[in-house]
Amino acid sequence: MAPPIDEKSMALFDAIKAKDSKKVLQAIKAGADANAKNWEGTPALKYAMVFGDVKTAQVLIEHGALVKDQDVLPEMAAYGRGGEAMVRLLLDAGAEVDERTSGGYTPLVIAAGRGYTDVVRVLLEAGADIHAVGASQRTAKSLAYERGYIETARLIETYER
Repeated sequence: MAPPIDEKSMALFDAIKAKDSKKVLQAIKAGADANAKNWEGTPALKYAMVFGDVKTAQVLIEHGALVKDQDVLPEMAAYGRGGEAMVRLLLDAGAEVDERTSGGYTPLVIAAGRGYTDVVRVLLEAGADIHAVGASQRTAKSLAYERGYIETARLIETYER
């Protein structure tokens, strides 16, 4: 059974789902916590990332949503929603470029394995470790090649030099 959430948090999550950053701000000003968790236990920032709305994520971060040690960057890399703008926002807010998931994967390995070349570019520019491997013991480049994301793999190769 999912934990109950209060009306203020419900208004916050409804606004996030609607990708309405103004209503997100209204909900926060009315007392909703930017770190509230929804009925599934998902923090507001992660929920906003599911919908890929950078403005909503920015409002949450500006009002105290936690970024560090929250698995937000690897999760964003997995979904790819919000693209490079979301990655830049999270990095600027203090997300660790090489933060690992519970399975040991870095954002670079995840994004490369899904062919998100623009996200990979931002992570590389931020200094992501190109030699990192996940549970599969494959690097971002090898995973990109294996899955047919040639452009992504070649981009990673330019950072090997």
